[in-house]
This record gives sequence, structure tokens and C-alpha cells, in this order.
Amino acid sequence: MPFPPAYATGLERDRTGVDAALTLPWPHGRTEGANNKIKLLKRQTYGRAGHRLLRQRILLSRPRAQRDHLLRKSCKTR
Repeated sequence: MPFPPAYATGLERDRTGVDAALTLPWPHGRTEGANNKIKLLKRQTYGRAGHRLLRQRILLSRPRAQRDHLLRKSCKTR
């Protein structure tokens, strides 16, 4: 199956990121786990409420130390 032109264009546009992901020795498991959790929370809140509720649920799903830091930081920017 040939690649769609838009996919190839996207890979070319993010060439440095693709090269880094394929060549650097660091694992991506933690990032993938965070993405998976956010997608799960997004599916659970589908149709219930807007972005604010999703954001709160994401923040509350984090470990306590990270959550407290992020909440303090977001209160300063408001």
C-alpha cells in the first residue's frame, strides 16, 4: 500500500523529530503511557463537558507532587 502524500509531507515537515525518535537511545514508554491515559480520560468524558473538565481530570490523574506543582502554576497564569 503506498503512503498517502499528506503522511509523507508530515514526515518530511517533522524530519528532525522523526530522526531523533529513531536514533536517540531514550525510551518513549513514559510519554506513550501519558498519551494513553489522556486518550482514555478523553473517551470517558466524551459528550459530558468541555475542555475545562477534561483538563481537571488530567491534572487530578497525575501523581500528587506533579499535580500540586501544575495546579499552583496554572493558578498563577490565570
